[in-house]
Amino acid sequence: MKKTSFPLVLSIILVMSCASISFISLPMDSNEFQNTSFRLSSLTPHAAITISSNADFAAQGWPGNGTEQSPYVIDSLEIVTDGTCVSIANTDVHFIISNCLLYSQSQDSGRGIYVSNVNNGLIYNNTIHDKQYSIRLYVVNYLEIMENKIYGCSADGIYMIYTSGVIIVGNKVYGNANLGLNVYSYTLYSEIYDNMIGFNSAGNANDQGMFNDWDDGSSTGNIWSDYSGVGAYSISGVGEDNYPRGFLSKPTDVEYVFGSSVPSVAWDVRLPNPHSYAMFWNDAIFTQGPLNTSLDHLSKAIDGLTVGMYNLTLVVNDVSGYSLVDTVIITVLGESTTMTTPPTTTGTTTSTETTTDTFLPPETPVMLILLIIGTIAVIVIVVFIVIRRK
Repeated sequence: MKKTSFPLVLSIILVMSCASISFISLPMDSNEFQNTSFRLSSLTPHAAITISSNADFAAQGWPGNGTEQSPYVIDSLEIVTDGTCVSIANTDVHFIISNCLLYSQSQDSGRGIYVSNVNNGLIYNNTIHDKQYSIRLYVVNYLEIMENKIYGCSADGIYMIYTSGVIIVGNKVYGNANLGLNVYSYTLYSEIYDNMIGFNSAGNANDQGMFNDWDDGSSTGNIWSDYSGVGAYSISGVGEDNYPRGFLSKPTDVEYVFGSSVPSVAWDVRLPNPHSYAMFWNDAIFTQGPLNTSLDHLSKAIDGLTVGMYNLTLVVNDVSGYSLVDTVIITVLGESTTMTTPPTTTGTTTSTETTTDTFLPPETPVMLILLIIGTIAVIVIVVFIVIRRK
């Protein structure tokens, strides 16, 4: 039986325990979410930017020449406005918007980046928050959105309509008031995978387009805050992620016979802004600690328990104030000839006291004595009858 996620404020004291607990922070491999931090270099304050044609890039002095080898570059700017921070329209030259910090001045309004009637572009490693939309695309072809941090919007994190060939990879999209990713009408042939998408109020994603892929087709989908841990992840509308992962993996409940050796219960933890964790054994906390990367592995040994039922609960917390909870039920079964004392509730490995009832045969063979007495009685009766007849 599993518990779903819920907000939880932890104010707890670390309790020392003899339990066996492993907390290991591992470097992520090539198949895991790679942008563990968004490295914004020294930023230059800048006014809102409006590009309305190819010529505007050169006229405004942006470096590059618009070719694939030398795109125009808008880089390392801090733009604070209640309107649109960067607007690019009616272009087909190559450009990059990278390493920028874009947000509203006083209210969640406007767009972080608005792209309209555009071919060819890359939006890379920006932090965009507290806008109406972080990124909004309208009539766009061949645009890449990669490794951006998007949160706190009053509408959608990323909104797309009338687009094709858009690639969305490696972004963190979370905590938006509507949808995380809104892939709306006439959005075709998008590739959306290896993104961390969660805690969005109206749902994490919607796909009203056609022929959009929510995984890479072989092994990597997206990381979802509400993934059940079983099977494919269904996106509202027509989308499906065939290789999803969860912010918090959900190991199955465990049942084993007393005395057996069983693996530890293990979780993978992936959060946009990982903060801390706490573990509870039968609802009593026994350990807590920090979460340091976008992929942490936590585990707890569960062998050596006495017969009974136990619950092991993990709570993980994000810096942004979100929490996830998972509970694993552990059932230890007794052997038929063994009676064990009730399980304790304050440790992972408990001592066992076993009482064995042994049934020995009686020292005197009672059945044999009864048989002999019966035989003697029969002989006496026969002798008595013979004597009487004489």
